[in-house]
Amino acid sequence: MSICIYMNDELEKIDSYLKDITSHINMNHNEIICIPDNKEKAVLELLESYDKKFKNIFVYDSDESENNLPEKVNGEYILLCDIDTCFDQMKLNEAYDFSKNNKLDIMISSPKINNEYSAFYDDFTSIEGIFHPRTLSKELFFLPKNNFNLFKSSFIKENEITIPANPLEWNNINFYFESMFLAKKAGFHKEYMLLENESPLSLNKILGAVDYENGRKKSFEEFFKMIDKFLNFFTDNNMYRIYKYHILNTIFNYFREVYEFNSEDNECYFAGLKKRIEEFREENNSDLVLTLTSDNLKFYRNILDVNSTNELLLLDENERLEHENFMYHHLLDKFNTLILDLKNSNRENNRLEIEEFPQDTKHKIVLDKFKNADGSGLSVTSYNGSLHFKVRCIEEGNLKFYFRGFELKDKNSRRMPLSIDLTRIIVDDEIILDKNRVISYEKPFRYNKDVEDGEIIDIYVEWLPLNYKSNFRYEKSENPQLLPFNTARFDIKNKGSKNNDIKIVKNNDKNSTEYCPIWFNNDEGKGTIIESSKGKIDFTIRCINSGTVEITTRSMDFRDKNRTRVPIYVDLKKLKINNEIVLNENILVSHDKPFKFVKDVKNNEKLRIQAEWTPLTSKSTYEVEESSTLPLLLKPFTTARFDIKNK
Repeated sequence: MSICIYMNDELEKIDSYLKDITSHINMNHNEIICIPDNKEKAVLELLESYDKKFKNIFVYDSDESENNLPEKVNGEYILLCDIDTCFDQMKLNEAYDFSKNNKLDIMISSPKINNEYSAFYDDFTSIEGIFHPRTLSKELFFLPKNNFNLFKSSFIKENEITIPANPLEWNNINFYFESMFLAKKAGFHKEYMLLENESPLSLNKILGAVDYENGRKKSFEEFFKMIDKFLNFFTDNNMYRIYKYHILNTIFNYFREVYEFNSEDNECYFAGLKKRIEEFREENNSDLVLTLTSDNLKFYRNILDVNSTNELLLLDENERLEHENFMYHHLLDKFNTLILDLKNSNRENNRLEIEEFPQDTKHKIVLDKFKNADGSGLSVTSYNGSLHFKVRCIEEGNLKFYFRGFELKDKNSRRMPLSIDLTRIIVDDEIILDKNRVISYEKPFRYNKDVEDGEIIDIYVEWLPLNYKSNFRYEKSENPQLLPFNTARFDIKNKGSKNNDIKIVKNNDKNSTEYCPIWFNNDEGKGTIIESSKGKIDFTIRCINSGTVEITTRSMDFRDKNRTRVPIYVDLKKLKINNEIVLNENILVSHDKPFKFVKDVKNNEKLRIQAEWTPLTSKSTYEVEESSTLPLLLKPFTTARFDIKNK
């Protein structure tokens, strides 16, 4: 193996490095080629002494090595490095054996030494086995352009690839791409072959990033020649069309980075840059517009629009202010954003299609939302203050409307209350709301409407941000431990076949809970439960298929820590079905002692249920059970005391 070392440091460091490397490297199987950039007499004399002491140490002039280095190496593989590179002889031998046994043109050393890109390389190096480099073209463009790899000497010579004398020179980039894309067989050595030096400068050099400090010292003409050579390589080898996205973005990444890092002589660089970009426009304008990323496209257009760096700075500043202004208004728009969720609910095939919708960036729509066995819907977001659109209903069903405020979350993903003032809703020329109603994401305004297959629904809504005229109703926070004592539960089931069901059409208690437990779904139909703690409720159901509706009114299922059900009573005062009084006297109900209502119904028949109740009070009528198992919890409520005295 030929280890070519570029040396640009002081005498003491070079001497210390050579002493260390000759004691760790097998000098019988490897040769060391020293390429000094420091040509002080003492340095050259030191290298000459090592040349005489070791038969496999050679010294080549850096000015000549770039053109002649491939011809001078004797090793089967070449390793390029600098004086800050440390070796692990065992891993170096493994890398050599791996390359030779698999007849690799290039062996890519483990890039895990690059901590900055570790996540990217973990994915990259997960590829096993030998591969053709062009199959990883995307990854090859994004790898750091270091060349701390093993290169087969015959491969370099046959393809007449120029080896840079300094692995940190600009030409190093072209060497990287030429070798990688001309290789026919490459592979990975996943173990550490090179070790990081203790020197703080070594890491940057090992990473192989483009050294812009050195780049600034060179003429800008040399930089543009490097770019031309880079582009010509892919053009001459008929690879431009295949990789043009990566090629053009790589070039403009270099253009931008050199401009941003170059603190001196900006005008000089800008003149050459503008000339080169104008040439790009003449040759590849359509490719540039179609393939450049947003940052690169912005830079490309800005350079064409200005004539000096001062103008470019002003343009950048104006764009920054415009962006800040946009972000400021974007933040404020959240306080005037309405979310309207719609769902056509009945069967799995129920859905909604857009018939008319405004073509404005202030309105956004997402289709096929809320998809489940009951159908699907859509969600509209707008910060315009008003919205008018039409939807087409596919399949007969119940169209559910949820008008909400913006969903704003803090850094811990906790939803924060953000209210808007809903002022007007019109659906199919019917006024649904014509007064101020404050809503938020968690406290929406709800509306239901039965629809037919193919029916077009016209929707108009207006709203305002929360303001001093808003009718904000403060809701007193209730102790959740007291809610069970005022919660009524309505178990509703349309009994018949397994396809029998009911749908909640309207419900005036927006805070009530609606759910369909699995145990309530059997061959007789699908049941629905409503729980409310409001003290009164008014809701309407629609029956799906003919059958017998059972409405069971009871208290909630309350259990202690041992999962034993504890009887809790609520005082049912009134129950009306379709405006007919079913119950008009106080009656205590519990979970196990409910009040039942039964009625035969037809398909699509609607039932309006109105109920009122209170917690257990001194006016409630409680009937004592003759049971020795009466829970002790109820004893104070059922025990009578007789005080008798014969005076």
